[in-house]
Amino acid sequence: PGAFTVEGAAVWGATCKSVLVDEGHRSGSTSLIRAFTAQPAVSFVYSATANANSAPLYKAFKFSPCPDVRGNQRLRWITSRGAVAKALLERARLGWLLPRIAIARLSQLPGLFGSADRRGRGPSGLHVDPVEVADLLGERSGPCREAWNRWSAQMAAAPGLGADRSAETMVWRLSDPDWPADAQALWALRDTDGNMQGLCMVRRLPCQRGQPCKAELMDLALLPGSTVEATALLLNVARRWASSQGAAVLDAKRWTG
Repeated sequence: PGAFTVEGAAVWGATCKSVLVDEGHRSGSTSLIRAFTAQPAVSFVYSATANANSAPLYKAFKFSPCPDVRGNQRLRWITSRGAVAKALLERARLGWLLPRIAIARLSQLPGLFGSADRRGRGPSGLHVDPVEVADLLGERSGPCREAWNRWSAQMAAAPGLGADRSAETMVWRLSDPDWPADAQALWALRDTDGNMQGLCMVRRLPCQRGQPCKAELMDLALLPGSTVEATALLLNVARRWASSQGAAVLDAKRWTG
């Protein structure tokens, strides 16, 4: 379960990320979904793992398809084209076409297949600060925590359903053992007065053999009315961090808005 807000009011929702049942006990899936939907004090439940095969099971429990199909979008930003090319060559077993030293050097050529996006400066007056978990864990009167929670309250008051991004919740998210990461980073977008306007949260995933190393954009949120330039400022910070961590691509899953 997780904390959400609807026009300032706190609600609890639960997301099913995976349902796995041994083939010999498929009838047990009904009991699993029943337990998931019957959680106490939960206002809504959502499944991120439903597909054509499991659809009849969810329909039996009165689940409805999400009308916002943008939630199924997956965006990818290539931070190192050379590293992607190197991984693809190795995966396709084409390494024999080039000396190993030549393949290795591909990862050092980020602009191999075109110039990188050079938009790096945001609107005048906005800047991005890294945020340490220790700052959010500080005393309740700490300036970082206070500024963060003022911004979180503004986000909660926005129309529609939104995630709870209070300091307490963000500390929990950053320490969640179900989100493995080799490294992670959190930034706050601030104006000239130091007021928060947005956040960006990124993690680098454990590298998989035969795949380019990846980073994942876990959260990107700005106050309603924020400019495209403000969003670009946060995205460029995320891209640069992913590249500095050796990630060849930056993924955004279940993207909305």
